[in-house]
Amino acid sequence: MVVSENGRAYAAALPARWDPAAGARARRLLARAEATMRGLRSVVEDERVTSGPGTQAVARYWLSAPDRLAYRTGTGAESVEIGGRQWIRTPGVPWTEAPIPGGLPFRTRTWFRWTPYAQAIALLGERAGVAQLALMDPGTPVWIRLAIETRTGRVLREQLVAPARFIDHRFHSFDRPVVIRAPRGAVSGD
Repeated sequence: MVVSENGRAYAAALPARWDPAAGARARRLLARAEATMRGLRSVVEDERVTSGPGTQAVARYWLSAPDRLAYRTGTGAESVEIGGRQWIRTPGVPWTEAPIPGGLPFRTRTWFRWTPYAQAIALLGERAGVAQLALMDPGTPVWIRLAIETRTGRVLREQLVAPARFIDHRFHSFDRPVVIRAPRGAVSGD
């Protein structure tokens, strides 16, 4: 590519090549990844969220099919969701049973949803058995990058950029036993 500015020509080589089949392959990889992740018996998800320098929140999520979720934040807040029930606590406060936010029962099969944010999708490349996909939805707006293990269809990493948020999820411990139980002695928060 050559660009002229004030009578002077500047040349730049862009490291890109067009592969017309890559878009279709990217959509197939994404559909398989969603189905694979939704079909897991269990998975652990580590999350880091920032809105800029000096800000960071971390959390670990444990998911167990079909309807169990637990998480703990870096500040010690915890939550357990089983179907339509939720228990929450912060450090120094007992467990409280509370209604599920939004009233919708938790289901692992709805946790992994990327296609609604893939108005545009690109296969960035494949290396060492991992495909890198870029997804974009201008309406939200959100930009997502997924690292998908091509042999298994598992998503290893999700990086999400949205206004004022940068989120990094790493997935691991696929189908390893996870025990999520309702906390004993919780008080009612209704």
